[in-house]
Amino acid sequence: MKTETEAHALNASQLEQLVTGNPAIGIRLLRTMANRLATQS
Repeated sequence: MKTETEAHALNASQLEQLVTGNPAIGIRLLRTMANRLATQS
């Protein structure tokens, strides 16, 4: 059993497949990125 959190990097093709197959994930990703950009300034 793994106790550490793993981070996985996706290439452009994998990200496209993920977002195309799961639109809600794409929306959440866009909102998260927009919030991070807004709080950086």
